[in-house]
Amino acid sequence: MSFIPNLPENMPKLPQINKGNKIFLLLVTILAFAAFFVFDSFFMIQTGYKGVVTRFGKIIREAEQGLNFKIPFIDNVFKVDTEMVQRIEYGYVTQQVGKNYQDDKPESKMITRDNKIIYVGWIMQYKIMDPSEFLTNLPQNPRAQYNMIKHVAEAEFREVVASKGLDEVLTDQKVEAAMEARKNIQSAFDALGMGLYVNAVNLQDVELDVEVQKAFADVETARTERERKILEATRYSNVVLSEVEGAVMKIQNEADAYKFRRIAEANAEVSRVTALSEQYAKNPDLVRINLYADYMTPILKNVTPIFIESGEKINFLDVTQLIKSSAEAPNGGLE
Repeated sequence: MSFIPNLPENMPKLPQINKGNKIFLLLVTILAFAAFFVFDSFFMIQTGYKGVVTRFGKIIREAEQGLNFKIPFIDNVFKVDTEMVQRIEYGYVTQQVGKNYQDDKPESKMITRDNKIIYVGWIMQYKIMDPSEFLTNLPQNPRAQYNMIKHVAEAEFREVVASKGLDEVLTDQKVEAAMEARKNIQSAFDALGMGLYVNAVNLQDVELDVEVQKAFADVETARTERERKILEATRYSNVVLSEVEGAVMKIQNEADAYKFRRIAEANAEVSRVTALSEQYAKNPDLVRINLYADYMTPILKNVTPIFIESGEKINFLDVTQLIKSSAEAPNGGLE
């Protein structure tokens, strides 16, 4: 018993493929496969990217910018942007650049070395330096990858803040703290083989806890007053030093003038004595009289002496006293 239905006699027949058509189809297939093989053997790396070539899951090389070759169906290529600078924000979220920010207090809350609570907003900028390490040692899931980078950097930054005092973080060592944090984060990335380069770490806002904000304001006021007093003391010291230096210079000038005057007087006295010595050798008596007169004149300035030479003695007659006595006598001193 046959279950095959009877086909109508006028049913169209399938076209028969002759030998020539078979060869043509085979050539077309081979050419298409060859074209796909050649096309899949080359790949282009754009500017700012690097390619990581893997074979059976193992990294075999990195491809630079331009046209590169790979084995089709065996090698895989992962293109990584190594020039784009990425950023992670801590303690706040930018909702609109330059205009709107939303604080994240739990994330920004930190403690300093002196057990003071502060809120720190900061930014880390980084880029991919080693694409092979980046693909090998970080999760492939973008969210897990982001969280790993963020948490490693945050742990290092919190350690730096915990090693600083409140004054250091708030005032004079903010830049030093940011530089130290960048160095420590880079060391952590290198130790984990993450293939990242930290471009910068910047502190945005450092705020005090409400409970200590008033106390810190008082400290700032005291510090400002202290600096003002120091400036006033410095100005007063400069004024006093200027006056003292002027007085010292005046005394020094007067001392120099006195010294020169005394030297000149001494030289003049030496010259006078030398001249007197020469005159004394010629006429001793005359020199003695002159010397006696010179030295006695200040003493007897109100006396008009008349010197009388008598033998070897020299006497003087106080004429002024005689004139005065005569004037006081009756009849003008005449008898």
